[in-house]
Amino acid sequence: MLLQIDKFLKSDVGEGKEAVLRTDIIEGVKRTNHIDGFLMVHFYDDSVYSFSINEKDSSFTIDTSEEFKNYLISQAWLLNDEGKTLRKLL
Repeated sequence: MLLQIDKFLKSDVGEGKEAVLRTDIIEGVKRTNHIDGFLMVHFYDDSVYSFSINEKDSSFTIDTSEEFKNYLISQAWLLNDEGKTLRKLL
């Protein structure tokens, strides 16, 4: 399964400028747990990530400028391996 994370750059939110929606697609989802706006995603490589709306996106781990590590999650979706939406998670 795939995890789709829709997010906005934190510096664009609330600044009076149009925030650009950005999307990550992460493969290898084994299972998910969802409780009251909090999401835990278990991957086949045994890693576990947690996500919550308007929290910093910890999935963005590429070594780049600090600016691009400060995204706020807007939505998260579970997709099948072909990219078809199975369920909205957040």
